[in-house]
Amino acid sequence: MVIDAIELLREREIVFPCRVASSSLADREFRLSVAGYPWWRDEAGDAEGKISFRFAGVTRGSLDMATLLDHTEDEWLEEFEIQFTSTLDWADPNQFSIYCSAPLPNPIAVYTAVENYIFASRALRTPGDYLNGAFRISSFLEIATSSGYLLAIGPEPIRSIVVAELKSQSVRHTVLEAKRHAEARLLVRLQGSSFFCDAALAEFDQ
Repeated sequence: MVIDAIELLREREIVFPCRVASSSLADREFRLSVAGYPWWRDEAGDAEGKISFRFAGVTRGSLDMATLLDHTEDEWLEEFEIQFTSTLDWADPNQFSIYCSAPLPNPIAVYTAVENYIFASRALRTPGDYLNGAFRISSFLEIATSSGYLLAIGPEPIRSIVVAELKSQSVRHTVLEAKRHAEARLLVRLQGSSFFCDAALAEFDQ
């Protein structure tokens, strides 16, 4: 039986024990086989079952290989979650570029505000994905204290956060809006791993 993994997780509650039987990644497709209590069946029974998850069109993200290769963990799906990227504000393809025409008196305040947003929204992002040069703090500080520069590029929540800081610090700025490519359709969070993909399917014997 093959079913949409989101539909399965919506209809069934995961019951432990569950452990990884195998995993593989090839041609932008991640496959995960899990064995344990057959919570996915209409009639679970007592016998152990096996279910396979197939994530197609994997784009960016990270896989915790140490956890994936640990076949002894019996609560492996404890952090399993699939979300539509269209519901995630931080993944909105509409982007705003924020340019400043004066040095920023307190660039760390902007950095911290963006970092707090990332943490609160559980975004698969870093400040460097939004703030110009912020993959290195020294580079960001150098840019943000120059006379004219691109400060940030990001979706509406980032625009709102950064512009609020600029206004509070009385820094002249300009905001431009542009469309960009959307992320893949789904975001998967899975026991220390997070990645984007186009489709998520579950396969099992009923």
